[in-house]
Amino acid sequence: MDNHGLADPFCKLNILPIDTVATTKRLRTKTIHKTRDPEFNEILNFYGTTETDIWNGKALHILILQDDPVDQDFLGEARFPLHELQPRQTKHYNVPLRDHYPVDNEEAAWGVCSSGRGQIQVSLSYCTRRRALTVTVHRATNLLPMDSNGFSDPFVKLCLIENVTNNHRQRVFDYSIARITAKKLVSKKITGRNSQSTTIKWKTLNPEWNEEFAFATRLTDLTKFTLYLTVWDKDFGKSNDYLGGLELSCNSKGARLRHWIDAIKFPDHRHRAWHNLTDTILPTE
Repeated sequence: MDNHGLADPFCKLNILPIDTVATTKRLRTKTIHKTRDPEFNEILNFYGTTETDIWNGKALHILILQDDPVDQDFLGEARFPLHELQPRQTKHYNVPLRDHYPVDNEEAAWGVCSSGRGQIQVSLSYCTRRRALTVTVHRATNLLPMDSNGFSDPFVKLCLIENVTNNHRQRVFDYSIARITAKKLVSKKITGRNSQSTTIKWKTLNPEWNEEFAFATRLTDLTKFTLYLTVWDKDFGKSNDYLGGLELSCNSKGARLRHWIDAIKFPDHRHRAWHNLTDTILPTE
């Protein structure tokens, strides 16, 4: 959901379990924007469904998701066994949404929801004693291979940027006033650079950093800022390759919005979450 408590829901439908990847019949509805009570009123046809499908224990699964180019957040699922249906008979259901029903071959059944650029795990915590937002970059998985050896040499850049308003142009957080402390969990170092970076992890698609960065700011000001994390493949003699990015703010949606809001609402607690990386080029300084 967005910061107004509204969602952009759509439905994915499939008859499961599937026999082979080639026989998947996944369909989807249109997206209904900015609502918590969507009305679709669509007729979707599963052509080729046979009596064998009905009596072999298959069921119609309806997955409700938040339409977001970065994360299609799960909102609920309903399941309808086909053996309850009769030929040429319309049956109406009014059922509560449930948790996700795990099935074999999830990727083939529902498709890939992420951008395909991998995921990153980060922790957010506002420290009232230090008066700073601390960001811990833990690890990333399934990054794109950008080098000829089949690996990448990934590192992460972080920056906190004030959101654009009518009265202020977008600007980088004032580092001359708010000192940034970047430290590894096992050792501490202080730096005054505008753009902060993790160390480089060589020849890996699943790097682990466990490095912490602190942005000195007031807690109430976090609603005005966006945290950008961008992942890069280190190259020498040419430009670094962009692997993916993540932005967290009050303008985010779904899991990214919840992660940011939790850090604001519950200071002095570490809030850890995984997020999909997007292919959108994001600011780095």
